[in-house]
Amino acid sequence: MSNIDILATLCENECMEQQNISLTPELLAHAKAMVASGRFANVSDYMRALIREDQDRARQQQLERMLLDGLESGDPVVMDEADWNEIRETARVRFEASQKKRA
Repeated sequence: MSNIDILATLCENECMEQQNISLTPELLAHAKAMVASGRFANVSDYMRALIREDQDRARQQQLERMLLDGLESGDPVVMDEADWNEIRETARVRFEASQKKRA
């Protein structure tokens, strides 16, 4: 197994922590080939891209599960203007309350 260093994003403001991972020679060769192709600046950049793709895939799967849950939740309910107005008012009240907490 070959050791390479990758940088993992740990917070939104771009702070990073160095991590070590072990790769088989075949995996390391593939990672280096991806860098050589010009798509990635270095192996760390490639590893971050793979992790982001995995995160995107997980979010997509969650969305699909939620959509299926909605479809299987029962018969559709027809909503009229009063229903939508109530939803808008609830959202407005919640938004205003959240703004007051920030101030």
